[in-house]
Amino acid sequence: MSVEQYEGRTIDIDAFATENGMIDETSSGQILTGIKKLAQRWTITFLNEPNTIFYDYHLRDIERGTSFMEDVRLGRIHTEMELRSRYALAELQAKQQLQAEESPTDPLDEKYVSAPLKRVEFEPGVARLYIEIRSQAGLTVDLILPIPIVV
Repeated sequence: MSVEQYEGRTIDIDAFATENGMIDETSSGQILTGIKKLAQRWTITFLNEPNTIFYDYHLRDIERGTSFMEDVRLGRIHTEMELRSRYALAELQAKQQLQAEESPTDPLDEKYVSAPLKRVEFEPGVARLYIEIRSQAGLTVDLILPIPIVV
């Protein structure tokens, strides 16, 4: 994207695009906008437990994080039905938080609609979640989240 393509848009730094998954001294990170920015916001919200995100000072009134990883950590998920049930609750929690922080002037491709869980694959020690992030612009992006789990 050229500078003109960022006009009127909000941006974020891509925390997941570097070789080791984190920004380091050799990487300045990539700029994200649109549906990719939305997918990153959703992923960070979904994978964090409530009250564990402290850097968003402008969002102090919004409790960030979902119950999903706490359910994983405490061993509450043993079957696909349990996983889907706990995912549905966490997706609703993420939806409420993401929509609460959105502004009427945000681009539609950065505004959250839903994140249906399309399918789940279990392997020893991991549940692979296939998720589709949907924006108000009608755009989607697919995510695959491997979650360490004992089933």
